Amino acid sequence: ALPICLGYLAQAQTADEVYARAEKLYDQGDPYRAAPLFAQAEQRFHTAGDRRNELASKIGRLHAEADHGHYKAVKAEVERDLTTPLVQNDPQLKMPALSLLGTIDLNIDTEAAGSDWTELLTVAEDAHDQKWENRARGELAIVAGLKGDIGSAGLGLLNAISTAEKIGDIGGAMTFRIWLANGMTYNGMAEGALKQVDKAIALAEQHGYTQLPFQLVIARIRAIGQLPEPERTERIPEANALLGKTLQLAQD
Repeated sequence: ALPICLGYLAQAQTADEVYARAEKLYDQGDPYRAAPLFAQAEQRFHTAGDRRNELASKIGRLHAEADHGHYKAVKAEVERDLTTPLVQNDPQLKMPALSLLGTIDLNIDTEAAGSDWTELLTVAEDAHDQKWENRARGELAIVAGLKGDIGSAGLGLLNAISTAEKIGDIGGAMTFRIWLANGMTYNGMAEGALKQVDKAIALAEQHGYTQLPFQLVIARIRAIGQLPEPERTERIPEANALLGKTLQLAQD
């Protein structure tokens, strides 16, 4: 029923409103509900002959599709779009496109991801866009961690979280706290990871998230699984309950 309800809601809204709703859902870690709204906005802007906003909606849709693991097809599409004059000459299109490319490469080619986010940082600095500057720096911290530079990764993520919260980029702050929590769990700091998860949950509740991002719940379960005994065994029922609830949500 949910996609039908979203469809009726979208019909009553302008293309700009549908796009804004999709962007908010995606930023809150919900690409599953964001994707069809991005697609609707894309079609409406196309019908209206608004090529610029059609491309913005398309990039949003491709972000959601990439989150489903469609890396090869999405990467080819965004690389084509990045060569167009419209994207090259509009930083507010180019930065999300480079972000999409960087997100894909982070999963398949760490070196390429570093280049993507470095280019985005340059574009953001030239455009004086604080949000994208900070997001690029946070992602470069993640790249450093994947290359084994844990110290730079931790410091970079903490700085990115602090800046994101200061400028009101809640989606960025959530993303970087999840990455930090997972990194801490992986490096034997599960108790610290849970503190980061708790802070992220508090942030989500404070800013009206309708549901917690899947990756945040998974980060909590992962951290519980790496706690020292006897705390790990004591909290296994909590982890099982979270798994059951998250599985049901995913099925829905």
